[in-house]
Amino acid sequence: MQQWIVYALLGCILLTAAAWDWRTHRIPNWLTYGAIVAGVALAIILGPGDPKATGAAAFPRDRVDCAAMALVSMGIGLLPMWVVFYFGGLGGGDVKLMGAVGAIVAQPECVLYAIAYSFIAAVLLAVVIMVQRRVVKRTFRRILSALLGALAGTHAPIPADGPRVPFAVAILIGGLLSGWEHVLHHALPWTAVSFS
Repeated sequence: MQQWIVYALLGCILLTAAAWDWRTHRIPNWLTYGAIVAGVALAIILGPGDPKATGAAAFPRDRVDCAAMALVSMGIGLLPMWVVFYFGGLGGGDVKLMGAVGAIVAQPECVLYAIAYSFIAAVLLAVVIMVQRRVVKRTFRRILSALLGALAGTHAPIPADGPRVPFAVAILIGGLLSGWEHVLHHALPWTAVSFS
């Protein structure tokens, strides 16, 4: 039951952020900071599971450990996203949203998978948007021009008229997939294959 509470909170936060990003091209701070606080609070409230299983004496320490794991997972979500933000690839709201994913799931492996799934989803969304707007050739010319400029040591400004991928939508997809796999412990089609 606890896992479903965590997954439901994750889904509500990510769906709200994705809808906001789709409409306004930004993610509000009240949502990301509120989600981080809610994630840490949820880790404290839910604790490690059944308190009888861990003993009454260990109960407070276990809740502190759960809160610490939520904070560590938040940091794991923030750091790689901040690097991409630093180089101009993401907005600050996207970085904070992935930190919120980490705080809510409180599992380092889950947030790492969420990051990977989110970037895969973003690439697929970008392809769909390019095809839909019929700007595939123009986009590939710009990418080639940017790569050649980088190799030559020149930095041409990137035009601002290109299609924008609302990255919170990609985080919604990545977070829900990773949560399904690591929070709810259900296999995804590509993880159901056993190599043993």
